[in-house]
Amino acid sequence: MTTPQSKFLIRAAAEAGFTATKIVNGVPEWNAPAPNAGEIDTITFEAQRLEVGANIVADIERMGALLVRKYPSTEQQGWPIKFTEAEAVIAGTLAEVDAFQLGIEASITGETVANLAASTLAAAALTGMIPSISAGLRRRLEAGIAAAQNEVELEALEATSDAARTSIMTAFATGDPAVVQTALAAI
Repeated sequence: MTTPQSKFLIRAAAEAGFTATKIVNGVPEWNAPAPNAGEIDTITFEAQRLEVGANIVADIERMGALLVRKYPSTEQQGWPIKFTEAEAVIAGTLAEVDAFQLGIEASITGETVANLAASTLAAAALTGMIPSISAGLRRRLEAGIAAAQNEVELEALEATSDAARTSIMTAFATGDPAVVQTALAAI
């Protein structure tokens, strides 16, 4: 089993050309004499914080991409116009026949423009949560990283991040913003 400390030491040693042949009780056994302070620079706790933070940010970025992956980027580019039209149709300030983008899609799918406008607003409510969820999760985890006193606490934050992203993605799969809100409250 690799301990958080040995994980970072192994990475630093590998960068210096050493490899751990096996781990015994959390202590690496090396392919050469164990590296010492003169052979490698021990990764500082601050560097470990930075690494964990960068990993968490990358994981949150991947989560956001996964949440919208079913939509082609060309479709996503049209979302602002489609959303504006949908809001106006629902508010009654734009006639259905004048909703150009919604009208095109509705003519292909066979929906009414009004139904498409309603489903567009529902989808926008869900996908519109992604930037705020990403920012909130990142900021909460960054605060935890700043407060962490040791490698074990950093490792726990990585596990918290993994669990939170899994919970968020599971909630998003329902398509219900209320389920997502409930999942967020539990994080």
